[in-house]
Amino acid sequence: MKADDIVLIIEDNALIASGTQLMLEEMGYTQVLIANIASEAEKLFTQFNPALALIDIAIGEEHIDGIHLAHKLNASNKAQVKIIFISAYNDKANLERIKEIKGSLFLEKPFSISQLKSIISKAMD
Repeated sequence: MKADDIVLIIEDNALIASGTQLMLEEMGYTQVLIANIASEAEKLFTQFNPALALIDIAIGEEHIDGIHLAHKLNASNKAQVKIIFISAYNDKANLERIKEIKGSLFLEKPFSISQLKSIISKAMD
């Protein structure tokens, strides 16, 4: 992944989103976008076509979660964006649902910059 590739963070907690953005910028990524609701994520995704999306599973909306949103984003994207799900909840049901999305990975919150760097490297292989 190149430093000028676009990374989209989909996270409803502003503190976590900004902390993740700072980590990515420290890693050299220059185009980091943040969406805190699904409709904003879909708009940014369509407009900017990110190479990578970091998606919170529990995005705080009743009608859609991060996994369902990832299905929608992939359906609208022929290139299949690389997806890393982030969540403090690693329950078996969600981990099974994540497996339905080809090539997606999971990173448990809280995470360090080295963990983020490692999983991004794995996702982009």
